This record gives sequence, structure tokens and C-alpha cells, in this order.
Amino acid sequence: MPKLLLIFVKEAIKAFEKLNYRIIRQRSSHIGIRGLIFVVFLAIMFSFISCNKESEGLVGPIPSGIYSYTSYDTSGTAIVKGRFTLNYKDSLQIIGEWHFEKIGNTQNIGPQVGSGKLIGNVKQHRIWIELNPLFRDNNFLLIGTMENNKYIGVWKWISFSGITNHGTFEAEKN
Repeated sequence: MPKLLLIFVKEAIKAFEKLNYRIIRQRSSHIGIRGLIFVVFLAIMFSFISCNKESEGLVGPIPSGIYSYTSYDTSGTAIVKGRFTLNYKDSLQIIGEWHFEKIGNTQNIGPQVGSGKLIGNVKQHRIWIELNPLFRDNNFLLIGTMENNKYIGVWKWISFSGITNHGTFEAEKN
């Protein structure tokens, strides 16, 4: 964001210099004051917009620790259970591990069985976690919100053809 602000300030200075050149040619200070007020107004508005975009990812406290996980198919039947850990790498990035096992003889549930490392982040006021972060094909996403130590949302199995299957999940902090 600082690069964008620097570019904006440079452009504002150029515009003000052009305006000053006209003022000197026309010998009218009235236009110069209005131009200066306009440039200051734009700079203030840009700083407010920049501040709002930086805070866009905030979703409230996300407790680090171990979570008990259950995922459900679209009919609401439990299909996978297990646990995962969430730890902060920095203020918006999440890292951890997952260990899940299938319930019963469920089919077409994607790569949410086994164990591995996870990564995640906070964007658009939601927590996004990838179970297979090194894969663009055969990836598995958890997208949800945190409320009262519960992470609740939807899971998506994503392949090259798009969303292959989906359902819901809930995970509660132990």
C-alpha cells in the first residue's frame, strides 16, 4: 500500500505544479487555493481508503490450539472426523497440521483423509485453510468463521475441473 500512496502523492504534486504554472500565467490566486484544497482533500480521502483496506481481513480472535473436526456431506451425514492444530505464523497467516479419518464407507470425499500440513489466512472476514497447500489440483479448502471457540463453515474439494464435491464442517477447540 505504501507504493500506491507514493505514486498518488507524486501525481498530486505534478497536478499541483501544473496548476501553479497556470496560476502564474493567469495571475489568479483564487484558482490556486481551490487547487490546493482539492489536492489536500484527495490525499486525506486516499489515506482513509488505504486504512480501511488494510483492516479488511480482521475476523476477531482465532484461538491457537487443537481442534476436533467433523465434516458432513450435503445431506448432513458425518463423513470424516479427526483433529487439527491452528497456529499463527503472523497476524493473518495460519499454519498447522491435520489428522483425519473416514467414517464408515463414504465415497467421493476427496483428499480429506490422512494427515498433513495446513496453511491458511484471513480474508473477506473469513478463515481460509488449505489442507493440501502444495497442490492446485486435488486441493481441499475449509472456509468458515470463528465463533465461541468453534470454527464452522464449508469444505470444498477442488480439482482442475473445479469444485468436485462440497459439504459443511465444524471444528471445536479442545
